[in-house]
Amino acid sequence: MVVYFNDYQKLKKEKNLLQCQLLVIKSNHMFIDTHCHLDFDIFDQTRLSLLQDCQNNDITHFINPATSFDRWQKVIEITQKHSNITPALGLHPVFIEQHDKNHLDLLADWLDTHSIKIVGEIGLDKRIADFPKQQSFFQAQLELAEQYKKPVIIHSVKSHNEIIQILKSIKFTQGGIIHAFNGNINTAKSYAHLGFKLGIGTLLHYPHSKIAKDISQFHIDWLVLESDAPDMPLPKKKNKINTPLSILQTFMCLHAKLSLPKTYLAQKLYHNSLTLIS
Repeated sequence: MVVYFNDYQKLKKEKNLLQCQLLVIKSNHMFIDTHCHLDFDIFDQTRLSLLQDCQNNDITHFINPATSFDRWQKVIEITQKHSNITPALGLHPVFIEQHDKNHLDLLADWLDTHSIKIVGEIGLDKRIADFPKQQSFFQAQLELAEQYKKPVIIHSVKSHNEIIQILKSIKFTQGGIIHAFNGNINTAKSYAHLGFKLGIGTLLHYPHSKIAKDISQFHIDWLVLESDAPDMPLPKKKNKINTPLSILQTFMCLHAKLSLPKTYLAQKLYHNSLTLIS
């Protein structure tokens, strides 16, 4: 199955667009988890078997964003061992106390040295103290991503207005993913206009969430699947470790809410994700 992804990359480099399209059709019900933390220590004993389980269930590729400087090396090492895991490097707002300005200089070096395709996980979180420092680091990482022409993975908690304002103020053009999106249709349109995909995960399973209420109005071209493993487990599995396998249930939930044919929906989600990592 992973061969399809590798073939897609090769064909895209050769600008063979027709064959790319045919390969996406051939992929049928293949999936990409666009946000999971397989580098976390909790997966050290089960990582290999989990990746095999995912492969057996047609989850063929993963994006693994880092959360702080001290995680970058492990993310790189894991992605070097597993070609179907794409690394992203960044400084997460939840760990803002751990970040210093030297890490921003190092991020620029690592992006170049390790040929990193995505900057993340970055963003803003109003639950966390020192919001001005968060804003400073967020903007600095966006500017780096713009400089190096990399898409970004954005963490946003109660901060959509500020994030959209900063994206517009620096004229950010690289797009990316809004992780665990839980906003309304107007916010979704704003991000889509700025070139972003919306990460759809386990929040969709909660009937009273904003995303569950408004998802039927979203354009399929805006959406990608994500798990946020090991965090954000499915509702009936609280206090348990989440894994990328949960995107299969999220896919079925999305299928029910959008009333689109499964094959069409799967192919669109897969293609949306490929545009970010290929």
